Amino acid sequence: MASYFRFVIRKAGWVLALAFIITLFLGYEIKNLKVETDISAALPKGVPAKRLYDKVGKIFPSRDFILVVVESNNLFQTRVIAKIQALTKHFEDMPDVYSVMSPTNAKIILGTKEGIDVRDVLTQVPQTPEEMAAYRKRLLSDNIFTGNIISNDHKAAGIMLFLKKNIHAREAAGEVISYIKKNKGDLKILATGKPVVNYYLAKGMDTDMRRLFPLAILVVFFIPLFRFKRIKMVLIPLAVVIFSVIWTFGVMALVHSPLSHSTTIMPILLISIGVADGIHILNHYFSNSRFIKERDKLVHFTMMELHG
Repeated sequence: MASYFRFVIRKAGWVLALAFIITLFLGYEIKNLKVETDISAALPKGVPAKRLYDKVGKIFPSRDFILVVVESNNLFQTRVIAKIQALTKHFEDMPDVYSVMSPTNAKIILGTKEGIDVRDVLTQVPQTPEEMAAYRKRLLSDNIFTGNIISNDHKAAGIMLFLKKNIHAREAAGEVISYIKKNKGDLKILATGKPVVNYYLAKGMDTDMRRLFPLAILVVFFIPLFRFKRIKMVLIPLAVVIFSVIWTFGVMALVHSPLSHSTTIMPILLISIGVADGIHILNHYFSNSRFIKERDKLVHFTMMELHG
């Protein structure tokens, strides 16, 4: 390592220039870094339970779905049914949605002398108490709806959105959530399902990164400043930790390794380790500077001391 340290010291300008160029390249690649919020994807593939999960998923493939729930003390009101119907029609028109099932577009199957008769449970929103009572009777007469798209206490209705395959389910969930927030009125409308969970995980990861990373940078700035009382000595460990984060994320993007919920802590770990090592190295450097005055020899001696 002695020859390596001497080479770096002699060619310090070239080494720094090369590091800066690599940092620019890897920083540009970060735009291609993907975010993986699927918890099952983060599990090791060699785990028996994960292998079984993947095998069952291949044998019995299923579509992602989103469940939108409308809550009301009395579902069978004109304004509530009208809202459910409006939501249903909007979701049916979404390009990423394969099919929608709700209390306003469900089908009822009736037995007839000729065989069976399939009818719409609702053709238009009931306007009178008599029409509403007839609609309620039709809907609740089929046990398949109760407990699936109508709660047992009749205070919640479910709208099931089945998504198309090979789409960005998380983006579709974001569109659903955005539409609900803008159009829920005075009703309580919620959304759940795997795409919704992944949407909020991605949103939380982004929020954590935006909050924690600047705070960590501030800590990195003030700790060396408190110790060494020199701005120059602050910039050295600060540059190291920023470069390390850029290099890590850039390499992850190059090798197509997505950022997951378990790796969002990585920048904070890199910063904490980087600033600790930076303070450790600078502390040895200034301690040795009391008896070694030539800079190149001082740097070489310090690195050899730490390496040994």
